[in-house]
Amino acid sequence: MTSYPANHPKVADNVANGCSSSRRRMATTYPVGGPGSPMAYSTYQGGYTSAPTDPAEKAHGLPSDIPAPPASPGASGGYASFRGTVKPQRIGLDPLDANLNANQPCAFIPGDVRMLCQDGRGFIPAADHWSKSGAQSCSDTSVENVTGAVAFYAYGYPRNYTSNTGNEKHNTIVTHLIVDTEGDVYMIVTIDKAYDGSGGQLDMDLQTTGIPAKYPVQFFDDPQEYTQTDRYSWGVKPNSSIGGSYTYSAASNNGTFSFAWNDYAGDGFVFGPMPVTPWSINMAIDGKNTNGLDSFMAASYNTRKNDVDYVMDAPIKKAQHSWGGVQIEGMSCTKMCQMYTGCDECTKDPNCKFTHPEGCVSKASYVYEYTSTSGKCLGATQKPDMKVMVRNETEMVETGTVTIRIGAQGLDNRCPCSKQYGIFVVVYNWNMTQVAIAENIPVREGKTYTFVDVPGLSNSTWYNYYGYVCLMQGTLMRDECSPAAIDSGKLNYNYPQNGI
Repeated sequence: MTSYPANHPKVADNVANGCSSSRRRMATTYPVGGPGSPMAYSTYQGGYTSAPTDPAEKAHGLPSDIPAPPASPGASGGYASFRGTVKPQRIGLDPLDANLNANQPCAFIPGDVRMLCQDGRGFIPAADHWSKSGAQSCSDTSVENVTGAVAFYAYGYPRNYTSNTGNEKHNTIVTHLIVDTEGDVYMIVTIDKAYDGSGGQLDMDLQTTGIPAKYPVQFFDDPQEYTQTDRYSWGVKPNSSIGGSYTYSAASNNGTFSFAWNDYAGDGFVFGPMPVTPWSINMAIDGKNTNGLDSFMAASYNTRKNDVDYVMDAPIKKAQHSWGGVQIEGMSCTKMCQMYTGCDECTKDPNCKFTHPEGCVSKASYVYEYTSTSGKCLGATQKPDMKVMVRNETEMVETGTVTIRIGAQGLDNRCPCSKQYGIFVVVYNWNMTQVAIAENIPVREGKTYTFVDVPGLSNSTWYNYYGYVCLMQGTLMRDECSPAAIDSGKLNYNYPQNGI
């Protein structure tokens, strides 16, 4: 998730938003045809560009150990001013952004060489503020400096002793990842839902790989419960009377988390940030010491719906040690895509595309020339069947929009070639001055026609229309184009009279 949802108390109740200029924005998508178009896709790629400010960071390329915290909530400060109090050390990250983070989300325009997702950051502030009492003003003594991930967890408001993300589920462990304005990824885990008629108990072991932070547990619910982040340095005190505890060893990459909660509460924790390199978190439940839970769910943000989808819903039994637990991995999109072995299964995943010999790669990867296993993809050999139409005369008169119906003949139907064709339409006036263009419109695979809307034309005007079907590859995403289909004519539609 890249932004606070609409029902989150940071948005719905404006909690602690007066403390900074960082306000919630809905996740931006970059659809084909520009903002507002209904088609948008997400892949994963991004980076970290905040430059270090102190000599130690500049010399070693890593954060210094003891940065100064802000003097007060909302106080201005440099990059290092909040790290150490509300942000962990960014070990393993690249302060100068020499390498992009391939594990973080951005938007990608299919059929377009432009990557409008330039840095893979979200809109959840990296440094934010939170009030367990729901205070709106930063002058309130309850307002705390926290990471955006902890603010997202929303402990204590509007319901006490629980998270308030809006994604809590009855008798269910819910995990989801968020990304903040610095591109950092955190795992949010919520356990059960408050006031659902029952409490419960959970013992869970974590085994991690690739997590460089020594203290990755950013928040443990409840705050008054005893917590300890390094069992080998400090040991663990008995805390059965308190109701929960955790241990985590960065040296051994593992930990144990124990929770106990009543009907009026829930539990959970915030873990991160994750590095730009591959990482994994395995969560395995101790079934003998767990009760009051039925399911384990993994949530994922859906940019098309601007809402959360639950991509995994497993019985709690299958999250136990004997079943191997539940594992979440961070990897580049290309590495994920290369789990597919064939072209057909690769291209069914909207995040992936296929080319030979590289195989299945990220949708965001730049491919200069597509090749099937039996040779390079071929351009369309015939001119497309083209017809200029008007779907709605009123719309045509008001916006100058015509619809151009394009057929696709003579295509290379091998995989992935059949998925790489795009339509290119140019409209000229009577003296062949270009007045409109529609480019890189994907051909509807398996359909006889693709319909392209071209706005901005004038009624009672003569136009010449040229249509092509091209391979969306190369520098211009317009290669091996078909012969041109040509049409011409005068637009002549009457204005509606008296609302008719």
